[in-house]
Amino acid sequence: MKVVLSFLVVVLLMGSWVMAQNQPSSAQVDPQVVNAVDGLLAAFETHDVVAIGEQHGIAELGHLYQALLRDPRFPEIVDAVVLEYGNARYQDLVDRYMNGEDVPYQELRQVWNDAVGRIPGGTEVMYVQLYSTLRAVNQTLPEGERIRVLLGDPPINWSSVTTLDDVLPYQLSRESHFAEVVIHEVLDQGLKALVIIGAPHLDRSDPSEMPTLPTNAASDTQIDLPPQTGVMQQIVETAYPRATFVAVVHTGFVEDECNAEIEARMAAWQQPALAYVHGSWIEQISCTKFPAPIFITPGTVGQGDQMMGAPNMLPLDGNAPPVSIPPMQALPSMITQADAYLYVGNRDDLTMSPFEPAIYLDMDYFSETSRRHEVMMGTPLEWSRVAQDNPYRYVDNFPAQQ
Repeated sequence: MKVVLSFLVVVLLMGSWVMAQNQPSSAQVDPQVVNAVDGLLAAFETHDVVAIGEQHGIAELGHLYQALLRDPRFPEIVDAVVLEYGNARYQDLVDRYMNGEDVPYQELRQVWNDAVGRIPGGTEVMYVQLYSTLRAVNQTLPEGERIRVLLGDPPINWSSVTTLDDVLPYQLSRESHFAEVVIHEVLDQGLKALVIIGAPHLDRSDPSEMPTLPTNAASDTQIDLPPQTGVMQQIVETAYPRATFVAVVHTGFVEDECNAEIEARMAAWQQPALAYVHGSWIEQISCTKFPAPIFITPGTVGQGDQMMGAPNMLPLDGNAPPVSIPPMQALPSMITQADAYLYVGNRDDLTMSPFEPAIYLDMDYFSETSRRHEVMMGTPLEWSRVAQDNPYRYVDNFPAQQ
């Protein structure tokens, strides 16, 4: 295990929860705010795992990741990086790539594109850059000091997938698989790791209080979140309590007035910033995190669109209205449970990382991606929509909430 330097101390297919309602005296206490890179690195002084709960594809987050990975302190502190957009079937391949071997790009992109939680996986350039940057960092390090990249998504083989029921076992094992990677490959080994994953996977609620997803309209299979397992962070904390420092990214709030009030209080923060949650007004926020809680279910018919900006109020079938999570005011918010709040920009200023262009330039790749989308969501992809790329603004992924 590497030496930690001293410096400034600093679902699953679901969206975020509605915030806690009470406003105790700490609602007026300003949080301690530090540079985000300094704060994330300093968290390793007291925790073995530092987990960033993101909303996928935000370009400003990609800039933060690059600054963090390229900081000369990072390889002196961190042993591994665990990524959501990484199919564990290709762990040997990514190990070879990270150790400097030449890997053909058509093989390499399977690592992040063959994920099961989104079709395709890490399509945005920012996720491709995570792999290339970590390889570049490793090339500057002695063999025994290199950072290992661990792949958190289950090892699905898409060439053998023809129906939704072929996919569901992998969907249902996403939380436990990712947790097992963190537990067995990091914590059991006495290592330190950065985790990059969607924020809902870091929920710290009591697993017995977590809801089940509604029945899928396109399959006889009930998609449940088993209370005995829960989401990734719940599983990890059962095995290793207090081992993880959780930082959730600010993406704004649904209510415009509340969003404006909160972002006014953050105006003096220099981006990228990390603010400590506990004992501050962040812990008492009572508005709804943007985007609002939404169920995403495989096999959605008609409007289902995992690639082009999900979750976007996906209906359960072609005729049903959008379905949101039932009232959950009793559940703590993932922000109020977090250790830190990451600020990389205001809600309406956040932008999207562009797609890696092979998705629309390589027609064999596009056709296979479209096939998977039809298996998962009931409809093929439209090439013209994919070629238009991501919306420029993050909020434009969720027009129903604006």
